[in-house]
Amino acid sequence: MTQQTRRAFLGTSFATLGGLFLPVSAFGAGRPNLKLGVLSDIHIGARAGGHAADTETRLEKALRWLDAEGVDAVAMTGDIAHSGLIRELETFAAIWKKVFPQDRGHDGRTVTRLFVTGNHDLAAFWVKGDDARLTQILFNHRDNPRKVWKRLFDEEFEPIWKKSVKGYTFVGSQWPTGKDPPVEDWFRKHANELRGDKPFFYLQHAHPKGTCGDGKISTDDGRATRALSPFPNAIALSGHSHQTLTDDSAVWQGAFTSINAGCLRAGSNDRSRSVYDSCHPFYTKGKALNRMMPLNGFEGGCGLLIDVFDSHLRIRRQSLAYDRPLDADWIVPLPARPDGEFDPKNQLAACVGPAFPSG
Repeated sequence: MTQQTRRAFLGTSFATLGGLFLPVSAFGAGRPNLKLGVLSDIHIGARAGGHAADTETRLEKALRWLDAEGVDAVAMTGDIAHSGLIRELETFAAIWKKVFPQDRGHDGRTVTRLFVTGNHDLAAFWVKGDDARLTQILFNHRDNPRKVWKRLFDEEFEPIWKKSVKGYTFVGSQWPTGKDPPVEDWFRKHANELRGDKPFFYLQHAHPKGTCGDGKISTDDGRATRALSPFPNAIALSGHSHQTLTDDSAVWQGAFTSINAGCLRAGSNDRSRSVYDSCHPFYTKGKALNRMMPLNGFEGGCGLLIDVFDSHLRIRRQSLAYDRPLDADWIVPLPARPDGEFDPKNQLAACVGPAFPSG
């Protein structure tokens, strides 16, 4: 098999990379009720593309893209920091305030922050030191989450929070620490507020178990899936897997809708190959099934721009390395429709193998 070069593949194949989607005409274009930007796995402080500062550059570029698109809110689904350091979150906050001063876009509109933490933000077990040093540098040490979050974002650090943006409800769950209220209990308590036809959004870092991605890679223990299953109008947004956004399994519909947010920083070593390839990124070296050259660890950065309507979502998957959509927009009908276009059984049945011209 002739090896396809990465840049040639990215330059010619976006329009043909598997696209199980509904035509826009099925719902009409129109003006969305809400424009939502979604980013995940920023990993401020990690090396990417050669230098740790490149993650900062990529974040600013992503936020400026979303600002230019006129988003009403930006969701971050975890792993904002790479090593759980306070200075990494400070860097993130400074870039946010540079692009959205006083949470305002370039045209003065309000841009709501919808941030949740991931394991890299809260589980920095690799950082060592005495109590005084850890208190000074680690975000998740003693009372630091409450103090630092309040200082940086002027809001309380709540294990589960609820916000409203242009009439749509957003619920966010921080990375669990073992002391958090069960998300299932929270949803039972607020069920009457969330039931109905109007969509609402749920954010956490790990994909709800058994949903988007390949259905097996989530570290979620199933509580989010159980909590959301009574709500066909629920839309879960999550990251953590660094898995491809060119794969239609990034959107799952069953009892509810679950969407993989991709990652801003792709993997930068041999264990974390392409977010454009058809393989799982965390494969064992030497056992990869794909035959394409690996990304350089930063080319795979991507984000979502979601136009929200009561009847559907229009989702653009944007390459932040190539400044272009990865493929045609997804049109996702609402509420969730088991046995519909984004049911895993139908997605699998619609799959075709990749094909390239001879030579």
